[in-house]
Amino acid sequence: MKTILFIFGLYYLSFQASFAQQYDIKELLSKVHYTYKAKSQYYIEADYKMLRGREGNMVTESYPAVSKKQNGITSFEALGNLQIIYPKVKLTISKENQQILLSENNQKLDGNSPVDVDLFLKYFGDASIKELNKYFECTLLPTTRHTQIPYNKVILTIHKENFTIAKQELFFSTMVPFKNRTSGEVIMDTGRLQIMLNHITNKKIDSILPLQHYLHKQRDQYQLTSDYQSYTLINQLP
Repeated sequence: MKTILFIFGLYYLSFQASFAQQYDIKELLSKVHYTYKAKSQYYIEADYKMLRGREGNMVTESYPAVSKKQNGITSFEALGNLQIIYPKVKLTISKENQQILLSENNQKLDGNSPVDVDLFLKYFGDASIKELNKYFECTLLPTTRHTQIPYNKVILTIHKENFTIAKQELFFSTMVPFKNRTSGEVIMDTGRLQIMLNHITNKKIDSILPLQHYLHKQRDQYQLTSDYQSYTLINQLP
């Protein structure tokens, strides 16, 4: 009986490995990319946690964020900052600095959106894929060191059923400053950023405000609307 169980265990592990190997990392991340691209709308609540050390659960900072997509417009909001991508332009709105940055639409949320996997497709080539019940766990390593990315390891947890992201864990490539809560002393240590994603499907959500809410065009020049006269407009359009 023990022999049968042992053989079954080996078969099961072999099956798990072969199933995960159906995908290479580029194929899997491409499926994730097109899953979000094909959606007409989504609403995702994300929980960001900064952790000290390569392992363990020492949380030093946390904050919520929201990603939305509606009618071809996407947005990302966190820490008092809001980015919105419209069909032709992108707005970056800082409540703290009272600024609105207007730039070209490059279809990117400056790497902030937790569902944007283009960065990983571009810079991370070494990868392994493990099957965990309802998920694929992908461990990615950069092929070479790039100054454009601050991470030397990324772990993505992806829903097998619909290819959406459940969790990201980003390991910083350089030492990170942490402040001792008791003494106030700043200590340099390894760190990682953990992002948990919750895809909300049964909640009425506020619409993404149109461009005309923030700016209006007069004589081919963008100007702030009356609600944002206290803001400074930085126009980076060519």
